[in-house]
Amino acid sequence: RLESFLRSTQTSFQSPPSGQTSLQFSIRSDPRNRILSIKDSSLMRGLSSTGREFKQVRLLSRSDLARNRYRDVALHSFEIAITPGALAERKIGLVRGSVQVVLPLKSVLFEVTPRFDGESIRMEKDGITAVVEDLSYRTRRLSLSLSLHSSQAGVLFPEEDRIKVLDDAGFSYRSYKRSSRSEGPSERKYEITYLNVNNQGDPKKISFSVVTETYVRPVYFSFRDVLIE
Repeated sequence: RLESFLRSTQTSFQSPPSGQTSLQFSIRSDPRNRILSIKDSSLMRGLSSTGREFKQVRLLSRSDLARNRYRDVALHSFEIAITPGALAERKIGLVRGSVQVVLPLKSVLFEVTPRFDGESIRMEKDGITAVVEDLSYRTRRLSLSLSLHSSQAGVLFPEEDRIKVLDDAGFSYRSYKRSSRSEGPSERKYEITYLNVNNQGDPKKISFSVVTETYVRPVYFSFRDVLIE
């Protein structure tokens, strides 16, 4: 069950200057059930510490705190706006709700054996084309230029941190600089620099996966007796 792998790690509550009262949550999944994104969230029931009920209302604008609070890419945040003035007691007795999470259903795994002869490396699987356009390895620094193209719509290309360079023992090189850009809806290009910081072996594999199908699951949450920051 997905729920057994989920850990609620942080909650905070704030009233922005606009007068909108919002509840902010974060959710993290076990690596075996990587969350790609989150969709609709809903409040099923909310009670103040004195038993006064509050409802969900339309979110006017998402706060900067909810967007930027975490740098951990495995952690996702979401926000629920509630009845203005609902938290006058400065404590929540109960908040119960759900959030829709998007999970990978089918992925295409690529494992590319690096070459340093100046030639590009091309690999195609299930309608996904990967091209290592440039690859160099000097003084324990590996530079990678990679492009991914899909012949079908709706695929999810990996984020930069999901593209791994591994040595012969399976240990990852540390990414040092990374960037990517979309070339339309069906292509993405990457520029990533990796460092060999622990006297690892030479790079033996470039590994990443492209998600071709997803599905949505509801995740339910419940908090009691939460003090308001």
